[in-house]
Parts: sequence; structure tokens; C-alpha cells
Amino acid sequence: NTYYTIMEYYSFSKNIIAANNFLPSDIIDKLYVDFLNLRNYFNISEWQDKEGNKKKEFYSPHCGGFDFWITDKNVKDFENTTILHLKSWFLHQGLLAYIQDNFSNSVFDLLNRKLKFSIHVVSYNKEGYYNWHQDINPKNIFTMNLILQKPSNLIGGEFLFKDNNKIIKTNNTHNFFSCFPSFIWHAVKPLQADKEVSFLEQRFSIQFWWRLDE
Repeated sequence: NTYYTIMEYYSFSKNIIAANNFLPSDIIDKLYVDFLNLRNYFNISEWQDKEGNKKKEFYSPHCGGFDFWITDKNVKDFENTTILHLKSWFLHQGLLAYIQDNFSNSVFDLLNRKLKFSIHVVSYNKEGYYNWHQDINPKNIFTMNLILQKPSNLIGGEFLFKDNNKIIKTNNTHNFFSCFPSFIWHAVKPLQADKEVSFLEQRFSIQFWWRLDE
């Protein structure tokens, strides 16, 4: 247990692992510096329809937030960010030890393989949400998600998971980490507030999408 008690991993189901108070405060402070430095990267989400046409659409049937992506194509632009180096916190030996003790011979064994990742960063303000979806495209096998939210007037925005035909609801609290196979359906309920909050008072979601390094 000594490998993971600091992060206090626990599970909602056989497919969903979580941890509260996941990162130390100095790493969180550095992430907020990233958000400020990368503020111009946050933009209206671009969606692709069944015909392959792309268009930017805010408060769409998919998402109500601003976002940006870090992929193989632009990763060099983010080399000095703390966001990029969260991979060593997310895919930590503590998580792997927790899985070995509690989820052996499960889908989580794939996390021991050599993996590649892309990153999706989303900011949510008043009425922000993420509708039901899976993260299985392109070739993703796991999603890891970190929520950051400084004290503000934003409330709600619970995280919903669907596993084994059951809906699991959890509060999306500050510094909350979750890990689950990308085939798990999930959503974020709308955030509520009297008015929009300032940029750094928004809720930020950092998602790592892991895939096998072929």
C-alpha cells in the first residue's frame, strides 16, 4: 500500500479509478501559469459531421466549452509546459501498483504497455457542459482526466459515467483525477452560476488519451 496511499486511489466500479487531491499545490500553481500563458489557445470547439465536414460550434450538441489539443503534430509548441509533463503523474508507479493489487487480469493491465498520448484541455464557464460520449477515436484505449477549479460561483457540473448499465455520478471537485477505459460513456452536467466568472475561476479539464505505441 505504500506505493499509492498518498494519492488515495479508489474505484467507482471495475472500470473507473479515481483519486481526490491528486496533485501537490506547487504543480497546480504551475498549471495555472500554463493556462494563462496558453489562454489564446482556448477556442470554440471544432466538430466533424458524418460527411467529414468540420465546423466550429459553441454550445453544440457535443460540448459547451473552449478547448485546444496537444498532438504529435504540435507537441513541440508545448515542450516547456507543466501540462505536457503530467504524463509522469498520471501514469505513475503508484497507479500501477494500485491496479496490480486491485485490478489484476483486467483491462487496466494494458497500462503496463508502451503507450502514446494526446491531450485535450477544456475550460468551462457558466452553463458549460460535455454531452454523453466515448473517447475511443482515434485508437484510444484509456482516458485520464484531471479537474481544476479555484473557488468561484460555479456550481454543479457533476461527472457522469455509465458502466454495467448503471449511471455513476460524482462531484467534479478541484484536483479530482479519474482513469477509465475509453469505451466508457461519460458526460459533464452543465455548470450553474448567476453570471460568467473570470478566466482563472473557470473549471479546467485536462484529459490524456492513451493509445498503444504501435
